[in-house]
This record gives sequence, C-alpha cells and structure tokens, in this order.
Amino acid sequence: MKILLALHRHCYKDVILPTLTRSVLNRIPNTKLSCTPVCSYSSLGNNNKKKYIPRRSVLYVPGNDQRKIQKVVSLDVDCVVLDCEDGVAANRKSEARNTIASCLGSLAGCKADITVRVNPVSSGLMEEDLKVVFKSEHPPKTLMLPKVDTPEEIERFTKRIKDILSEKQKAEKFSLITMIESAVGLMNLKDVILQASSLARSEKLFTLEGVVFGSDDFCADIGATRTNDAKELLYARQKIITCAKAYRLQAIDLVYIDYKDLAGFQQQAEQGARMGFTGKQVIHPGQIPIVNAAFSPSKERVQWATEMIQAFDEYQKSGQGAFVFDGKMIDMPLVLQARNIVSMAQAVSIT
Repeated sequence: MKILLALHRHCYKDVILPTLTRSVLNRIPNTKLSCTPVCSYSSLGNNNKKKYIPRRSVLYVPGNDQRKIQKVVSLDVDCVVLDCEDGVAANRKSEARNTIASCLGSLAGCKADITVRVNPVSSGLMEEDLKVVFKSEHPPKTLMLPKVDTPEEIERFTKRIKDILSEKQKAEKFSLITMIESAVGLMNLKDVILQASSLARSEKLFTLEGVVFGSDDFCADIGATRTNDAKELLYARQKIITCAKAYRLQAIDLVYIDYKDLAGFQQQAEQGARMGFTGKQVIHPGQIPIVNAAFSPSKERVQWATEMIQAFDEYQKSGQGAFVFDGKMIDMPLVLQARNIVSMAQAVSIT
C-alpha cells in the first residue's frame, strides 16, 4: 500500500489502480485520484494535457517523391510520415529534406498528422534534416526519431533541436515519437522514455507521445527470420506495449511487408489491437481502411460503453459500487475500459 501511494503521489498521477486500493486511497487525506482514459493523452513528459491525436494508421511516404506526398491529402489516414531515413537512398537525402520542407505548406490543411522522420542521431545526417525542415514556413508539428538505442541519444537530439528552433518554435512545442529497432534499444526502452520525459519537462520543447516498433531492423539485429505470424517478435511487441502504456504513450505496431496479402494484414492488425497497440504502420494506401477499422471501436461497442457510463453515474449518485449492467457485474476496471472506448470514438468521430 505504501508503495502504491508513493507511486501515485510522486510519479503516476493517472495510474489505474485496483478498485479496492483506490477506495482505500480515497480515504487518505491529500490523495486525489484521477481516471484518465488512455485516449486523453497524459504522459510523464507532458504537464499539460493536450488533445489526443489518433494514430491508428501510420503511413510512410519517401521524402523525395513529391508526387506521392501530394497524394496523401486524399487519403483517410491518421498519420503521414514524410521520410528522410530508410525510405530514401543515401544519394537522395538532401533532395528528400528539401522536398519535404517545400511541401509542408501545401499539407498544412491536411486532416492527418503530418510527421517528419529524420535520420538517426548516430547517422550524422539528423542535424541537417532538422535545420532544413524547421526553416520551412510551416515546420512539422510532429517528429519521428528512429533507431533510438540509449538515453544519451535523446539528450543529443534535444541539444541539437534546442539550437535549431527559433524562439517562436520553442514556444509552440512539437510532438515527438521514438522508434525502437534493436535489441539494445528494446532493453533500454524504459530509460529512453524516462530521459525523453525528463527533457520534455525541463526544456519544454516537445511532448513525448509514442513509441514505434521498427520490426525489420530489429529482426536483422537479433538474427530472427521474419514470418507473417510474427511469433519471433512476440516478446518485443509485448514489452513495447507495456513500457508505452506504463507512461501513457501510444504504441505503434510493426509493418506487414506483404502489402498484397490483405487478409494476413487484417489478421495481424486485429491481433495487435487485442494486444494493446494503439495503431499500426502501413506501407500502402490499400492497408489504411483495414487498420483504421481494426483500431477503432465498433458503433455497437461505443453504444454499450456510453450506456454503461451513464448507468455507472446513476449508481454512483446512489452510493453503490459494483453494479449489474447488461447481465454482467461491473466494477471500476470495466468502467475505465468504457471511458477509453468513448474517448477513442470521439477522437476518430465514431458516433
């Protein structure tokens, strides 16, 4: 009990505590509990709650392909990643960053979250990527930082971006998403998140919002053979979900390489949603509607959640705890799940 209370007071204000523990803590002076749904984004690196940006579908577009970049405005995708990294040949890096900078203005009204994936800290190319894209009249609101292996790389990134951003850009803050792509990165994930969160609070330049699993680099790093059922990646996927959710971050699942196998893609997307991922990377527009559906609650589920919350509120007024709804016993964990469903439905406009 003392450990849970200490965690709540000093670290995890939005931690979901067991029903019994919550009832005990509610009787302790100066202890106020909150039931923040996963979708009402709150993390260690963000002192002020900000509007939840759904990233069910995360589509990569090569930064040097202006034709493909202009097409994204017509797609029903949550997040578009304009790529300076693996999707661009080494001799086209300069072209990619300059093309992205010139296209950001035309994408300003796009409903998708327009993200720029820069090159890794260790590549020697990241600083030039940052300088060019942040000189744009419409700088990116979200950055994706790949191949993060150690907390020191987050510190180096923060120092570089602090020198590059204008005072106005510093005040506006951008969203940061990191990528885990190696065994070392996976083992250091907790420390990376803690370092990024600490720097987000102290420097106030960005908010840490999510973690993406770079599965192909990870497989190469550990010597695994990539399969469609992804059994070789089960441990890594579970650890990424656990670390991300512990700090209220989004967790974005692996790429499905065989983009023509839509049945296999759907199966993996639905599996990822059941595991706890909040979204999935896509490499072809044909994958977008499948992944959006997999990571969205159905209208029937939204209706169930809405009615359950209404029933819960009525029972709370009468001073009752657990209650029966739709023939099942309901307690706080199920109510929290219902609130998460309603929050996600509101974020993606499901009614």
